[in-house]
Amino acid sequence: MYMSIRYERMTSKTDSDIPDLISIFKLPDVARYYAIDYENYFSYVTETPDVFFYKAYEGNTLIGAFHIEKSESTLYLSIVVFPEFQKKGKASEIVEDIKKDIFNFEYNKIEAVINDDNIASLKLFEKQDFGFESKDGGLLTYIYKNK
Repeated sequence: MYMSIRYERMTSKTDSDIPDLISIFKLPDVARYYAIDYENYFSYVTETPDVFFYKAYEGNTLIGAFHIEKSESTLYLSIVVFPEFQKKGKASEIVEDIKKDIFNFEYNKIEAVINDDNIASLKLFEKQDFGFESKDGGLLTYIYKNK
Protein backbone atom coordinates (compact mmCIF):
# COMPACT_ATOMS: atom_id res chain seq x y z
CA MET A 1 0.00 0.00 0.00
CA TYR A 2 1.28 3.42 -0.95
CA MET A 3 1.77 6.37 1.36
CA SER A 4 -0.07 9.44 0.22
CA ILE A 5 1.73 11.88 -2.01
CA ARG A 6 0.52 15.47 -2.08
CA TYR A 7 0.54 17.33 -5.39
CA GLU A 8 0.78 21.00 -6.19
CA ARG A 9 0.38 22.38 -9.68
CA MET A 10 3.08 24.85 -10.63
CA THR A 11 1.40 28.04 -11.81
CA SER A 12 4.25 30.56 -11.70
CA LYS A 13 7.54 30.69 -13.59
CA THR A 14 9.04 32.08 -10.36
CA ASP A 15 7.93 29.15 -8.17
CA SER A 16 10.16 28.74 -5.12
CA ASP A 17 10.90 25.07 -5.95
CA ILE A 18 12.40 25.80 -9.39
CA PRO A 19 16.04 25.88 -8.17
CA ASP A 20 15.63 22.43 -6.58
CA LEU A 21 13.95 21.08 -9.72
CA ILE A 22 16.70 22.46 -11.96
CA SER A 23 19.36 20.86 -9.74
CA ILE A 24 17.67 17.47 -10.24
CA PHE A 25 17.27 17.92 -14.00
CA LYS A 26 21.00 18.74 -14.19
CA LEU A 27 22.14 15.53 -12.46
CA PRO A 28 23.99 13.36 -15.00
CA ASP A 29 21.64 10.38 -14.54
CA VAL A 30 18.63 12.64 -15.19
CA ALA A 31 20.11 15.11 -17.70
CA ARG A 32 20.92 12.37 -20.18
CA TYR A 33 17.16 11.78 -20.59
CA TYR A 34 15.92 15.38 -20.47
CA ALA A 35 16.97 18.24 -22.72
CA ILE A 36 15.50 21.27 -20.97
CA ASP A 37 15.91 24.91 -21.88
CA TYR A 38 15.79 26.24 -18.31
CA GLU A 39 15.36 29.82 -19.51
CA ASN A 40 11.98 29.02 -21.05
CA TYR A 41 10.82 25.67 -19.65
CA PHE A 42 9.04 26.91 -16.54
CA SER A 43 7.33 29.70 -18.49
CA TYR A 44 6.17 27.07 -20.98
CA VAL A 45 4.72 24.68 -18.37
CA THR A 46 2.98 27.44 -16.41
CA GLU A 47 1.63 29.57 -19.26
CA THR A 48 0.70 27.14 -22.04
CA PRO A 49 -2.88 25.85 -22.30
CA ASP A 50 -3.21 22.07 -21.84
CA VAL A 51 0.28 21.80 -20.33
CA PHE A 52 0.48 20.87 -16.66
CA PHE A 53 3.44 20.63 -14.31
CA TYR A 54 2.82 19.12 -10.88
CA LYS A 55 5.25 18.92 -8.00
CA ALA A 56 5.01 15.84 -5.78
CA TYR A 57 5.58 16.04 -2.03
CA GLU A 58 5.79 13.54 0.77
CA GLY A 59 4.87 15.62 3.78
CA ASN A 60 6.62 18.92 3.11
CA THR A 61 9.48 17.32 1.17
CA LEU A 62 9.60 17.74 -2.60
CA ILE A 63 10.23 14.25 -4.00
CA GLY A 64 9.65 14.71 -7.72
CA ALA A 65 7.48 16.16 -10.43
CA PHE A 66 5.61 15.30 -13.58
CA HIS A 67 4.78 17.12 -16.78
CA ILE A 68 1.63 16.39 -18.78
CA GLU A 69 0.69 17.72 -22.18
CA LYS A 70 -2.90 17.02 -23.16
CA SER A 71 -3.93 16.78 -26.78
CA GLU A 72 -7.58 15.87 -27.28
CA SER A 73 -7.94 12.86 -24.96
CA THR A 74 -4.28 11.78 -24.90
CA LEU A 75 -1.88 12.66 -22.09
CA TYR A 76 1.83 12.85 -22.89
CA LEU A 77 3.70 12.16 -19.67
CA SER A 78 7.20 12.71 -18.35
CA ILE A 79 8.10 12.12 -14.73
CA VAL A 80 11.14 12.58 -12.52
CA VAL A 81 11.67 11.39 -8.94
CA PHE A 82 14.62 12.74 -6.97
CA PRO A 83 17.40 10.13 -6.57
CA GLU A 84 16.99 9.75 -2.81
CA PHE A 85 13.33 8.74 -3.33
CA GLN A 86 13.87 6.34 -6.24
CA LYS A 87 13.28 2.61 -5.85
CA LYS A 88 10.75 3.29 -3.07
CA GLY A 89 7.53 3.11 -5.11
CA LYS A 90 7.13 6.89 -5.45
CA ALA A 91 7.07 6.95 -9.26
CA SER A 92 4.59 4.06 -9.23
CA GLU A 93 2.34 5.97 -6.85
CA ILE A 94 2.48 9.08 -9.04
CA VAL A 95 1.64 7.08 -12.18
CA GLU A 96 -1.21 5.30 -10.35
CA ASP A 97 -2.67 8.65 -9.29
CA ILE A 98 -2.50 9.92 -12.88
CA LYS A 99 -4.13 6.71 -14.14
CA LYS A 100 -6.92 7.10 -11.52
CA ASP A 101 -7.45 10.59 -12.98
CA ILE A 102 -7.34 12.36 -9.63
CA PHE A 103 -6.32 15.47 -11.61
CA ASN A 104 -9.49 15.36 -13.77
CA PHE A 105 -7.67 15.22 -17.10
CA GLU A 106 -10.48 13.09 -18.59
CA TYR A 107 -8.21 11.08 -20.83
CA ASN A 108 -8.47 7.98 -23.01
CA LYS A 109 -4.78 7.14 -23.08
CA ILE A 110 -1.44 8.11 -21.60
CA GLU A 111 1.69 8.05 -23.72
CA ALA A 112 5.25 7.96 -22.42
CA VAL A 113 8.33 8.14 -24.64
CA ILE A 114 11.33 6.48 -23.01
CA ASN A 115 14.97 6.10 -24.00
CA ASP A 116 15.65 2.43 -24.69
CA ASP A 117 18.52 2.45 -22.18
CA ASN A 118 16.41 3.91 -19.35
CA ILE A 119 15.76 0.54 -17.73
CA ALA A 120 14.17 1.97 -14.56
CA SER A 121 11.54 3.89 -16.56
CA LEU A 122 10.88 0.93 -18.86
CA LYS A 123 10.25 -1.28 -15.82
CA LEU A 124 8.05 1.39 -14.21
CA PHE A 125 5.75 1.80 -17.20
CA GLU A 126 5.58 -1.93 -17.94
CA LYS A 127 4.66 -2.57 -14.29
CA GLN A 128 1.96 0.11 -14.61
CA ASP A 129 0.27 -1.74 -17.52
CA PHE A 130 1.64 0.47 -20.27
CA GLY A 131 2.07 -1.50 -23.48
CA PHE A 132 4.87 -1.10 -25.99
CA GLU A 133 3.58 0.81 -29.01
CA SER A 134 6.56 1.69 -31.23
CA LYS A 135 10.27 2.39 -31.52
CA ASP A 136 11.85 5.36 -33.25
CA GLY A 137 15.63 5.22 -33.07
CA GLY A 138 16.51 4.92 -29.39
CA LEU A 139 13.07 6.07 -28.20
CA LEU A 140 10.33 3.67 -27.19
CA THR A 141 6.69 4.71 -26.97
CA TYR A 142 4.54 3.09 -24.30
CA ILE A 143 0.76 3.55 -24.06
CA TYR A 144 -1.75 3.07 -21.26
CA LYS A 145 -5.40 2.92 -22.33
CA ASN A 146 -7.97 4.09 -19.80
CA LYS A 147 -10.53 1.40 -19.13
